[in-house]
Amino acid sequence: MSRPEPVYHLALRELHAANGAVFNVAAGWTVPMRYGDPAAELVALRRHAAVFDRSSRSRFLVSGTDALEVLKAVFAGHVEDLEEGRAMRTVALGPDGRIDDVALIARILWLPPSPIQTVVPSVVSDPGPMNCAVVPTGSSR
Repeated sequence: MSRPEPVYHLALRELHAANGAVFNVAAGWTVPMRYGDPAAELVALRRHAAVFDRSSRSRFLVSGTDALEVLKAVFAGHVEDLEEGRAMRTVALGPDGRIDDVALIARILWLPPSPIQTVVPSVVSDPGPMNCAVVPTGSSR
């Protein structure tokens, strides 16, 4: 018998609930799916603005002498061309070359040599043994 997978809650869950959120479990997280009438939400979005709580997304700080090699092994595109202070959207590829995930990679300025922060919904693959540290950051899991 296998144990059920844990379900995580957003840091702002109570705020969402106080505003009438109806929750659903997605990728192991309880997330707001709607706040009442979806048609009224769409009208409000088009006329005003919307805020999306993306705190369920994982964050990893990748640093070390092989950090770039790790990212090149996992993500498509020209990760090596990413300049400090810039970000790029890319996809994580599986061993068969199919898209496993979508990610935002940002090269941040504050640590020498500049680490690369990666935001992905889930851990996608193991690039193998390299001289690199992958540290979750800002996660509420």
